[in-house]
Amino acid sequence: ERLRVQMQEQAINEAIVREREDEIREIHQNVTKVNEIFKDLAEIVNDQQEDINTVEAMIEKSHAHARSGLDQVEKANEHQQGCVLS
Repeated sequence: ERLRVQMQEQAINEAIVREREDEIREIHQNVTKVNEIFKDLAEIVNDQQEDINTVEAMIEKSHAHARSGLDQVEKANEHQQGCVLS
């Protein structure tokens, strides 16, 4: 009887160990998936940052062109006021 109980306990312990191993494998797989997701997100963020940098550069150029255009309009206005029609 005692031997049978010990064998049952050993079988239960082995089953618990197998179950834990399966759970550890599953956790490892999930961690790997999460790692892949983070890598994908990092790539997306990097791509978006490049787009943001491009937009920022275009905004700065547009601002410079607008400033230049305003300066030219102000100069033209000054010249026009200096002209006297007879």
